[in-house]
Amino acid sequence: MSKVTFMSTADFKAAIEAKSIKIVRNPKTDKLFGVSDNGIKLKCQQDIDMTQDISVLIEDNVLADACIVNVSETGEVIGSL
Repeated sequence: MSKVTFMSTADFKAAIEAKSIKIVRNPKTDKLFGVSDNGIKLKCQQDIDMTQDISVLIEDNVLADACIVNVSETGEVIGSL
């Protein structure tokens, strides 16, 4: 079972020793991804809203698999198992 946690962007940048992370759109695929100033590529929520709160989702404490996401206290529940 996976353990999902969230990290602030400031804490995540410190953890990967980066000063900045840019959100970039691939012109060929139109997909978003993150890239840090030290060359680390990150997954990114495809409909991310840069005007809303942003955090980094970490699964099983693996920083290499991190994903930049919007965080909402009122997320839409789409199903239950």
